[in-house]
Amino acid sequence: MPPRPTPPALAPEAAASSPAPDLARGVTPDTAPELMAEILRDLFAARDSGGLARALERLAACGAEDGGAGGSRPDGEAPRRAPLFPEAEYAFNRLFVGPDHVPAPPYASVYLDADPLLMGRATASMRELFRSLGLAVREEDNLPEDHLACELEAWLVLRSLAGTKDATLRQNVEEALVWLVDGHMRLWIPQFLSRARAEAVPEALSGALNRLEAWLERAGSELNRA
Repeated sequence: MPPRPTPPALAPEAAASSPAPDLARGVTPDTAPELMAEILRDLFAARDSGGLARALERLAACGAEDGGAGGSRPDGEAPRRAPLFPEAEYAFNRLFVGPDHVPAPPYASVYLDADPLLMGRATASMRELFRSLGLAVREEDNLPEDHLACELEAWLVLRSLAGTKDATLRQNVEEALVWLVDGHMRLWIPQFLSRARAEAVPEALSGALNRLEAWLERAGSELNRA
């Protein structure tokens, strides 16, 4: 396996400019890719049935063609649950969480490292990027930095910094985005999708996988237009 590039180090200003968000902090989306990344991040980071139901509801509320904005419910109001939500919850845990054998682990190191184990070189590369952004995964989330939800969070933060007026920082952010999408996520997410689709996947989760694939394609195409 050829060596993979390591993420570019951002200028120190990046950490100072970044509000150092974590997986619990919402990102206000300005465009469809940011909205979709936020919803997918929350979906794969879901820790209970309520979080999973809310993410699936937001995903279902998005426009079928362009991933348009879906409204959020007032605080305290329970999300609508689709009739087959228990099936989707069971499949989510079986495919991505465990406790038994997980057919499609949402961790980059499983697909990129010579030994398909967690906490490998891919995790170290993402940890380096997180540190350069001033980010840290909360201890209670118990997720390695190469978990899909964490990588989507890193992309969201980089996108929020891409419009900075600091030319040096902007160039560093652009280089980090190219590495993250083209040099990292595009190498492992297609393999993750293939493994997941090889299993019995209910419609709600199949739609989520399709959304992830479309998001990755769009994120890559926007890099090529830059």
